[in-house]
Amino acid sequence: MPRRGRGRMLAAGLIACIPHVASPDGELTAPPSAPDYEYLRPGFKALEVLEELKVVHDRRGADCMSAIGHERFCSCLNDSLSLELSFSEYVVLITTVEGDSPALAPSKRRHRGEAMHLRDVCVERAYHGENAVH
Repeated sequence: MPRRGRGRMLAAGLIACIPHVASPDGELTAPPSAPDYEYLRPGFKALEVLEELKVVHDRRGADCMSAIGHERFCSCLNDSLSLELSFSEYVVLITTVEGDSPALAPSKRRHRGEAMHLRDVCVERAYHGENAVH
């Protein structure tokens, strides 16, 4: 038998050997067909959203480290600040009077109190220990 045919035969054999699955009542049933996997779609969508949020989180942490360079402070800030805010938006919030900047949308400005509080908490934790909280 030529080598090419072996792979096809092996794949066909594996597909034929797919075991039946047990239903909740213990009966063996055939594995679900492709359309039956539709119930998984929301889970895959949730995973995509989580991956996007992780990218935002990681980027914000890297931006903080580039600007501030203090790992404890940046970790505290990055893990606590709303994912709606980038690091540059955080900086605008804490450096402008009342966070009133035309560069920020009103929906971002509402996070000013949180940003100011987290700045104080994270500075305290970074310089006075992990458990320090005001």
